[in-house]
Amino acid sequence: MRPLNRGRPPGMWLVSDGVPINDVAKVMGHEQTSTTLNRYTHSTAERERRV
Repeated sequence: MRPLNRGRPPGMWLVSDGVPINDVAKVMGHEQTSTTLNRYTHSTAERERRV
């Protein structure tokens, strides 16, 4: 994990660092990987569109 939050949720750090989504779901306490994907991947896609 990173030392400073900078406004990003921990799940987003994990996803953006390439941690497999199944592992992120487990760490975040999500029973379904779809919950993790819906919660943490949309912001990454939005950021890429802005670049």
